[in-house]
Amino acid sequence: MMALEELGVDAGARVVAPSVALTESPPLGIHPTFVAVEAARGRAVVGFGDGWLRAQSLSLEGMGLSKVAKLDGVPLAAARDVDGGLLIGTDGGSLVMLTGDRVEAVFAAEDWVNTLAVNAQARLRAFAAGKTLCVLDAAGAVVLRTADHASTVAGLAFSPDGAWIAAAHYGGVNVWKT
Repeated sequence: MMALEELGVDAGARVVAPSVALTESPPLGIHPTFVAVEAARGRAVVGFGDGWLRAQSLSLEGMGLSKVAKLDGVPLAAARDVDGGLLIGTDGGSLVMLTGDRVEAVFAAEDWVNTLAVNAQARLRAFAAGKTLCVLDAAGAVVLRTADHASTVAGLAFSPDGAWIAAAHYGGVNVWKT
């Protein structure tokens, strides 16, 4: 196995498995964009720059990434959805749901979707696409949509009851009533 110094900056992701003796995969040559744990499925789902979603078992028995699904765009962010599964945003403006190995479209945005938030109690999903914030109910209907941000939204957080959502952007934070 090569030393880290020999790999160079573009070696891509490597996976370190939590087995009895820690082992790691050879370089994959692609870069991860997010990781999200699906505890109920016993796996971590990793988005990659080549558009693939791959899964790593959370068991202590070996390692290895398995291909789960190929998206039309690069997956940028993921969050556990209100009904389980993973809500995933892409650089092509898609908001999709991953359930097992099945991907279904949830919403088409006008810009890349790189920030997500979910409030399970209120059954709300939120995403940012550039300067636009959009909040959806569990059925996919738009509850709030606003492009009134000074710059790209970089962070989202719901209040515990889901009545409010905060959107962080360069130079400030906007708080909106959902």
